[in-house]
Amino acid sequence: MVTSYGTIKIGWRKHVINIDWREMDQARNIAKLFSKEDVTKGDTHIHADNIAQALDFLKRIRQLYR
Repeated sequence: MVTSYGTIKIGWRKHVINIDWREMDQARNIAKLFSKEDVTKGDTHIHADNIAQALDFLKRIRQLYR
């Protein structure tokens, strides 16, 4: 998904949804949004266990740019 702030890559990886924001202009700040999440994550990506959780993560990212 291309946004005016950079590209977010979203897709299935085995049984989770991978959200990768390495090409976003505030990548470091995005990682901080998920510091307390108990899922696989890194500095530039996070895994959502289901679609509802993926939507929640994407909404949080969107809020950072408002």
